[in-house]
Amino acid sequence: MYEIAICDDIQQICEEVYKLVSEELLKRDVDVRIHTYTSGQALLRAGIIFDILFLDIELGRENGLEIAREYPYKKETRIIFLTSHIEEMPNGYKVRAFRFLTKPIEPAHFEEALFSAIRDIEQDKRFTVTDEEGVHIIRSSEIFYLESQQRSTGVRTRERFARLPLSIEEMKKELDMTQFYCPHKSYIVNMDFIRTIDKGVVILKNDEKIKISRLKMKDFKEKFYDYLRSRANGF
Repeated sequence: MYEIAICDDIQQICEEVYKLVSEELLKRDVDVRIHTYTSGQALLRAGIIFDILFLDIELGRENGLEIAREYPYKKETRIIFLTSHIEEMPNGYKVRAFRFLTKPIEPAHFEEALFSAIRDIEQDKRFTVTDEEGVHIIRSSEIFYLESQQRSTGVRTRERFARLPLSIEEMKKELDMTQFYCPHKSYIVNMDFIRTIDKGVVILKNDEKIKISRLKMKDFKEKFYDYLRSRANGF
């Protein structure tokens, strides 16, 4: 079952999004529980880990971006912002925004965002890794990059650098390679964590740098910018 939340200070918008979610998922026989909130504080008090959260940026006297910063389950939740102001888009990615939908909501854009989020949840595989502290379970969405090592693969997340007992070629088969890319034969990077591309290197959001193969530079840039456009597909 998917837990989906809708948070908008306008009850009519809550009802509209509720209807869109219900109709789209009912057609596909998807099991879901939908929660609606008209304030960010009510959402936070619920204490529920939502799979998908539709969150208005302008919540009356509240700011949806601030509510998202306070929301403790950002790693587990696909946050889809609702907004009338496209200039807020860059700020949304600071709180792990999955998509943006402009008001009035276009049904086609809504359907794309909803099912992209569901596919993303299904593809967020879990892996068992080890480091000096022991054994950990990580999600593919937490991976900054993977590095080929002898008989294993190094995995960088925000919290640690650990190892997987799989080769980098085996990991390519496990990961969603529309989100991940191989800029060099020894590395796979998660495009969610790329800050910029500069002078033949990928600069990640943790400031680490990974070299891009000269032969892959053009293709990598195209794939990265296509990925960014796909994430902003709500506009």
